[in-house]
Parts: sequence; C-alpha cells; structure tokens
Amino acid sequence: MSEYGQWDSTLTFIFAMIGVAIGLGNIWRFSYIVYSNGGGSFFIPYFIAIAIMGIPFLILEYGIGFSFKRSFSEIFKSINPKFEYIGWIMIFSIAIVLIYLYNARIPQPL
Repeated sequence: MSEYGQWDSTLTFIFAMIGVAIGLGNIWRFSYIVYSNGGGSFFIPYFIAIAIMGIPFLILEYGIGFSFKRSFSEIFKSINPKFEYIGWIMIFSIAIVLIYLYNARIPQPL
C-alpha cells in the first residue's frame, strides 16, 4: 500500500476540485459584488485574474504535484536549486490575493 492517500473514485476527485475551485464565496457574494460595482465591469478583473493566475497555477500544481508529490518549493529545488524561489513566489502571490480578498469585505448596511 502506498504511503500517499488516494481518491476512491474519479467522481469524488472531480466533486472535490469543483468545490475548491468554485468555493462558497463565489456563489454567496458574486451577484452582490457584480451589482454593487457597476455590473459588467467586475468581470474584467475577475476573468483576468483567473486567466493569469488561477488556471496556470492550477495546471502547474496538478502536473508537477502528481509527479513529485511534494511542496512547491521542494519540487522546484529538486529540479534545480536555483528555482526554489519560484515556488516561494507562487505561494506568496496566492497569499497576497487571499489577504486582499479577505480585506475586500462587503460593507454592512446601516
């Protein structure tokens, strides 16, 4: 038996990834934020962020993570010790986006 956990089926993996990708925040707050920020103008930075950061990081994480089964910094360090900073930059950029999203809360009505 492998020391790494495995998914029971492909369907459970797909449902778990859909839950992580969509998240409750996108469903819960999406319509309010679109309405309060001028409608369609919200879609521009949303889709740019998905195209620039979301999709490439997701593909990179799945592809490299499947091969090495380690953290980003350890993966890049095993490829070449000079590349370790790339893994840390990716981790910090995701943390900055999460901090921004936490601080961009919806104002409560009076």
